[in-house]
Amino acid sequence: MGCRDAAGPEMNEPLRRGAQAGRPSASLVRVLIADDHAIVRETLRMALERLCGFKVVAEAADGVAAVELTSTMHPDLVLMDIDMPRMSGIEATRRIVQADPRAKVVGLSVHSTADMGQAMLDAGASGYVSKTDDIRETCRQVKSIMSASYAAPT
Repeated sequence: MGCRDAAGPEMNEPLRRGAQAGRPSASLVRVLIADDHAIVRETLRMALERLCGFKVVAEAADGVAAVELTSTMHPDLVLMDIDMPRMSGIEATRRIVQADPRAKVVGLSVHSTADMGQAMLDAGASGYVSKTDDIRETCRQVKSIMSASYAAPT
């Protein structure tokens, strides 16, 4: 099926678009990880839960599953790989944000080009981080994106 519920325990500067007030604190952030590589999903889950204090509530192995799981699980954050089978992360982000404009999607890719980050932002993502970043830096970036205190780039 390309997805499963994850009932486990609780680039340098990210590109981002406008924030929303009243989002949950980092310790309560419910995350859906969308990546076509199982080892990446598993590693991200362990890191996000242990180092960031997030709770991974679901995992998707492709864009179609990410859209479906987002509509049923209503995570606070979707960490979305760009290159996935069946539907790209860019198109999945577009569909998720069209269905729920309050959805927070953060693009995640090995591609650190501004074009890829801009494509995710244009699709409605709240930010974009690189897979080449240190996981603690990724936690910091995602927490910043989830907070109501950051400003959109100018």
